[in-house]
Amino acid sequence: MSITSTTAATGSSDLGGALGAGGTSALGKEEFLKLLTAQLRNQDPLQPIQNEQFVAQLAQFSSLEQMQNMNDNLTSNIMINQSVNNSLATTLIGREVEAKGNTFTLESGSKTNLSFTTSADASAKVEVVDSNGKVVATIKAGDLKAGNQSVSWDGNGADGKPAASGDYTFRVTATDAKGNAVGTQTMVRGKVTGVKFQNGGTYLMVGSRTFSLADVTQILDASATK
Repeated sequence: MSITSTTAATGSSDLGGALGAGGTSALGKEEFLKLLTAQLRNQDPLQPIQNEQFVAQLAQFSSLEQMQNMNDNLTSNIMINQSVNNSLATTLIGREVEAKGNTFTLESGSKTNLSFTTSADASAKVEVVDSNGKVVATIKAGDLKAGNQSVSWDGNGADGKPAASGDYTFRVTATDAKGNAVGTQTMVRGKVTGVKFQNGGTYLMVGSRTFSLADVTQILDASATK
């Protein structure tokens, strides 16, 4: 009988197979509903779908619909968050920010504050390094309490002469009273000069440097760094 062959093609086991064997990524809720309807229309009257099988298939449909709705909502939330981040970033142009990093720009003859955090009470050594990897200045700071720290570099090299203008980095080594290493995080400050949108991310341009919004730890008034 032709109805028997149709039932074999659209039996209850095939509906689960369509989901589990290669059809998961292509089968949407509309296709699932059409397949379920076709199965009911072509079922063998002598061997109708059992209630348990029908309920299980409805549960599969419900789960598929919920997963697709969750995916749509997640995509919408991501787009909303990205839009909020982009709007926030543009308002920071001209503002002073503090961000995780260790690169700064020196104008010869000027002073620079170097900021960092320590995870515990410590003594610290701060080394300023030029673009060639040479240590041009070393600053020592003792009796630091855990938390935010800042030391001032007068802009002079080890020879006492003003260091050349340009980009520098600094690194911090900290130890506690017993000589054990203490964790640190370097911070830099600067005025936001622009915003860059790249690869789905939002970045702040601070002079020649670029920072992710996730790296920004403080937004400050311009007077805070003077």
